[in-house]
Amino acid sequence: MIRDGTPVMRALEFICDVETDFGKKKGQSGLYFLATDCIASIRSSGQLSPALKDWVPKDEIALIRNGEERGDIAEAMFQVVKTAKGRQEMISSLVSVCLYPLILLTLCVVNMYNVHTRVIPMISAFAPEERWSVQMVILAKSSGLVIGYGLWLLAGLLLLAILIRMSFSLYTEHNIRHLQNDDKGMTLLEVLGVLVVAAIVIGAVMGLMSDTLSSSDNQKELKNLQTIATKMKAQKFQGQYTGTDYVKILTESGGLPADMIAGGNKAKNAWGGAVTIKVSSDKYSYVIESSNVPKKNCIDLVTSLRSSSMFTKINGNVTNKVDPSTVCNADKTTIKLETNS
Repeated sequence: MIRDGTPVMRALEFICDVETDFGKKKGQSGLYFLATDCIASIRSSGQLSPALKDWVPKDEIALIRNGEERGDIAEAMFQVVKTAKGRQEMISSLVSVCLYPLILLTLCVVNMYNVHTRVIPMISAFAPEERWSVQMVILAKSSGLVIGYGLWLLAGLLLLAILIRMSFSLYTEHNIRHLQNDDKGMTLLEVLGVLVVAAIVIGAVMGLMSDTLSSSDNQKELKNLQTIATKMKAQKFQGQYTGTDYVKILTESGGLPADMIAGGNKAKNAWGGAVTIKVSSDKYSYVIESSNVPKKNCIDLVTSLRSSSMFTKINGNVTNKVDPSTVCNADKTTIKLETNS
């Protein structure tokens, strides 16, 4: 009615007439009381907006006040309708965008919980961890990661959705005027904001997973190197290492950790680098060489190996005096572990 040129007061009076059936009954609806409050406000102050503080959100009041200042209340009312519809559409979009990943993440947590509590213990009963395949180790570590942080991620996504929903009611009058001048841009900005926050959350989770998997590789490699040193003790004959290819010997005897087997009687480390065992010329000691170890993993691994009594030297330096940053001064490093035990 207002956009068709009907005065605001006349439109409000018409609403009251409709709600009271033109005076035949007492008005009892919320719309009737809203209209009467607006009529009273216009008569007392000449403005519509003061009557709306108990009825509509602050952002819609700001739009109407802006329309009153410009003398175009009809356009302001139209913008209020557009804002309300836009907010509802954004809420629906937010729910639909968040619901699907939440469902998938929930199913992932449930499945990983079953793997962690049922499948992994059953496999552990049949084979020690050092005999597991790489895929099995990844599954075990991933299930532990999801169990440890999956619920926190779910809670984070829910909190993010709640915060975004709450932000819809925090527009300032300046924001509303900007929205009125460029209603399409504000909606796009909201969507981009959600995407940016989601990217930050995903990036943080991926970073956490990367650090966790990196730590897992270090622990696995340390355990594998110690396993080789232990198995090599059994290969001594009259105090000497008389074999010519100990990678082959350990592979055929079952002494080489399963995830180090590279085929063709060769061995590899957690990063795909070659692992070799070289016996000294006097046959009383040997050196394990692990190549292509990334710098970050190298520093962590050498730091752990410094306290090991299984090895006497690391890259030619006495074990307990070696400097990890000196040994691991390249992007990829070959770690050489010497022992005479």
